[in-house]
Order: sequence, then structure tokens, then C-alpha cells
Amino acid sequence: MFGISGPEFLVILGIALIVVGPRDLPRAMLQLARVVRLFRRNVEKLQSEANRMVRDLELDELRREVEQTARQAKSAANDASDTIGPVRQPLRSAVHAEIRPLVDAVATVRDDVGAFGGSPGIPPALDTAAFRPSPEAASGRETGAER
Repeated sequence: MFGISGPEFLVILGIALIVVGPRDLPRAMLQLARVVRLFRRNVEKLQSEANRMVRDLELDELRREVEQTARQAKSAANDASDTIGPVRQPLRSAVHAEIRPLVDAVATVRDDVGAFGGSPGIPPALDTAAFRPSPEAASGRETGAER
């Protein structure tokens, strides 16, 4: 327990018997056991508190790293948005200009098929409105509703 061998323990027991006396020795041993138990309990509490503090410090460090990474990611996203911003509207307009003839052709085929009462594999609920350019992109151009 404390690194005491058998003969050393007997010497300590003999000294305790002489100092305390045979009548009070059992009570003294119980008191010593309580003190040792209390000491061990306090050492365990101290160790658990120290371990908790270490975990908290590690979590704080990890939290700081995550926050720094989040700030860097947000900064990179803002930089990318600033870079793409001037190109976004002209690109959107060019894509809509390329898609517009296809949308018109699909609408014409749908209308023609509906006029003849048949359906050659084109669903009647085909909505070409999803492909129409936004009002900003179509400014000055006719929309499907104005035709």
C-alpha cells in the first residue's frame, strides 16, 4: 500500500502499540483508516478536477481553432463572391439568351401537340416558366406571359 514490507509493518505496529496502548489501538487504527480513506477521496477529487480543467482547456483550444477556420472560410466565401459578382449577371444573361430559343421551341411543340389533341411523349404539364429569365435578365425582352 505505502511501499512498506512485512518486517517494517511489524515495527510500526509495535511502536503504535507502545505509544497508543493496547486498549486504544483498535480505535486508533479505525481513525487512521478513516483519515487514509478521506485522503484518498480528496486526491481522487483533485485528480478529476485537474482532468476536467485539462479537457476544458483542450475544448477551448479546439473551439478557437474552429472559430478561426470558420472566419477563414467566411472570408474566402466573401472573396469568391466579390470575384464572381461582376461576372454573374452577364453570364446569367448569356445562358438565358442561349436557352430562350429552346424554351420557345418546347412551348411551340407543346402548343402544337395540344392543338392536335395528341401527346407524342411530351408531358402536358411541361412548365417552361422555370427556364424563363428573371425580370432583371429579361429587361427589355418579351417574356412568355407577354406573347
